[in-house]
Amino acid sequence: MEAVTDGCDFPDAAAGKPVVSRSRLEVGDEASAADIDTAVREAVGDDEPLYALDAELINKI
Repeated sequence: MEAVTDGCDFPDAAAGKPVVSRSRLEVGDEASAADIDTAVREAVGDDEPLYALDAELINKI
């Protein structure tokens, strides 16, 4: 495993890996399922990607 997503916390070794993929949704950790569903629908409706990739870091790996 060379890198992880922003939500990856397993296995323990993931904690020290670089993050190459992050959610673009602007919802907090306490967001309800309905809040997340709304954010996803809005992003998809606007043709916005749900995730951001760190292309520069991915290319280095």
